[in-house]
Amino acid sequence: MLAFSFLVFALSRPQLGTKLEEVKRQGVDVMIALDVSNSMNAEDIRPNRLERSKQAIYKLIDQLQGDRIGLVVFAGQAYVQLPITTDYGAAKLFLSTINTSMVPTQEQLLEVLLKNQLPLLVIPLNTIVLLL
Repeated sequence: MLAFSFLVFALSRPQLGTKLEEVKRQGVDVMIALDVSNSMNAEDIRPNRLERSKQAIYKLIDQLQGDRIGLVVFAGQAYVQLPITTDYGAAKLFLSTINTSMVPTQEQLLEVLLKNQLPLLVIPLNTIVLLL
């Protein structure tokens, strides 16, 4: 029995150490900035503006292949909700938690995002930024 265990162990070819491998990735980085001000609760679009925006982002995530995605929420101030990642499941999870009460300053100031917060994010040249 002991000999059989060693045989199975030997056939599994265990290895020690680490190996770094450079991986070439194609695709773009998509950074989505989502307005979470109270005006996004307006029901001029069903069910409301925020939920419709989230539905559009879910559809976008489902279409991504090899691209990276990140989420920024803003309403007076901007906060990185999800750093850029290829983990689409995590992106959907973070997106599901977004609501209008998550940002303490409730102002609809897109200009604040563009002038003050967005430049602070390190965004490579091949990044697409969507403002919703």
